[in-house]
Order: sequence, then structure tokens, then C-alpha cells
Amino acid sequence: MIPKGTTNLGLMGQFCELPVYGLLGLGREPPAVYQGKFDPRVLFKAYRALHDLQDA
Repeated sequence: MIPKGTTNLGLMGQFCELPVYGLLGLGREPPAVYQGKFDPRVLFKAYRALHDLQDA
């Protein structure tokens, strides 16, 4: 819901996942947020980084 009279918009980093396209008058939905925490490749890289393992 967009408050009546809203004319200014400020966004910061990952907290921008709110439906703000209505303020821009674009008539579409924002894209889906990337869920890298469920990607096995991302999890493996995080494991290697946390355990200070070197690439082979």
C-alpha cells in the first residue's frame, strides 16, 4: 500500500524488497530476489571460505 501524497522515495541495499514499482508508475512487479543461500555452489564456496581452505 502506498500512502496518499507520497512523492519521495529512498531505498537502501537488501532492504529494498518492497513493492515500490507503484510509486514509479511502471505497472509491473519487482523481480524475484535471488535465493543464493539454497544454491549448493554458493554453500560450498561459503564452507571453503569459513574453513580457510585453498582452491585445488
